[in-house]
Amino acid sequence: MEPLVKRAGVLVGAAAGTIGGGLLLVATTSAGTVARPDAPTDGSVVTFHADYPEYESLAELAVSSELVVQVEFSGESRTVLIAPEAPEDPSDPRQNPTLGVDPAVLAGQPETPPIVTTVYEAKIANVIEGQARVGQLIEVQEMGGVHEGIAYVSDDDTEIDTGDDYLLFLSQGASGQPFQLLNPSQAAYPEKVDGIPQPLPANDIGVTTEDLIEYVD
Repeated sequence: MEPLVKRAGVLVGAAAGTIGGGLLLVATTSAGTVARPDAPTDGSVVTFHADYPEYESLAELAVSSELVVQVEFSGESRTVLIAPEAPEDPSDPRQNPTLGVDPAVLAGQPETPPIVTTVYEAKIANVIEGQARVGQLIEVQEMGGVHEGIAYVSDDDTEIDTGDDYLLFLSQGASGQPFQLLNPSQAAYPEKVDGIPQPLPANDIGVTTEDLIEYVD
């Protein structure tokens, strides 16, 4: 991996819910099943939709990140089950996506399924921004994964390919917790050709060494 810059230093027939930070999730299940941790291993698939902030430029991505790094994935991973959180303020529509819905309608909806995330181990190859060091192992969390025979998949089809090196724009909810992509389609740049980060198909924000020097340094 060639370093770029070196610096010192549910609406549903579905179900809706939120997890950390008010991230809205909409999940549907295949074959009419509702996914729960104790569901039978029958090949069920839960497809979810998550709304993330969108970014207009590399500069906006950079200033919104706690850590900007190039990483190599070790191949180690684990799955984590996250139960939907009740909103702290039920009157806030950003926290409560069902605000204003007729209670009788809600009563007929399936229970919000849990959310599964996959946590990958990655070794930092280069630090562009943030408090980290080359060679440090970090954990990067991505929505989706397989839990007890049930596959939880995102409808945006932007899974991390651990066979590639990546440039990542990351945030961290709390100290000691895994890092998260700011946005799965805009904050992950696989390095497939000559070590140059390539934007994913849904991302029109390109990145060059000169860009990083200008916007991050």
